[in-house]
Amino acid sequence: MNGEERTVEFADIEAARDRLDDESVVKRTPVERSTSLDELTGGEVHLKMEHLQWTGSFKTRGAYNKIAQCVAEGGMERVVAASAGNHAQGVALAATKLGVDSTIVMPRGAPQAKVDATRSYGANVELVGSDFREAMAHAKGLVDDDATEFVHAYDDPAIVAGQGTLGLEMADDLPSVDTVVVPIGGG
Repeated sequence: MNGEERTVEFADIEAARDRLDDESVVKRTPVERSTSLDELTGGEVHLKMEHLQWTGSFKTRGAYNKIAQCVAEGGMERVVAASAGNHAQGVALAATKLGVDSTIVMPRGAPQAKVDATRSYGANVELVGSDFREAMAHAKGLVDDDATEFVHAYDDPAIVAGQGTLGLEMADDLPSVDTVVVPIGGG
């Protein structure tokens, strides 16, 4: 974050929701009640069905928001990202839908299904390094001009705002919810 404080305001998430108004990119996924988790917890448990997204993950929300903002600002021709899977697919789909070239750097050990899916969404995939850290370093090195934008998996306000649209949908679908539990890992 280069020492600068970056925050995401509610208005940023609302603007992201407007940008994501395209079912061919991001679906409004349902919230379903889990009877087995109800029994385990003794309360009502609802799950947001983000596995129903085209890429199988919420990650497209942030990627599309970020890339759409960059396209609107003008001058961007290519995006670069590093990922072992879900973010890779989200960036690839978003970039292709927005008419932008994408290069995704994945560690050599990334699951072949994730590599194939990322390519199927239109990205150029480079397999570099034995782990994510090495893939990330290589990806950042590919950003060599003003027409190329690095799309970080989580450390970017536009990404966070895009992911936050999931919360807006949950609030619409379950306005009386008491607690929201968000499992996180890798972004």
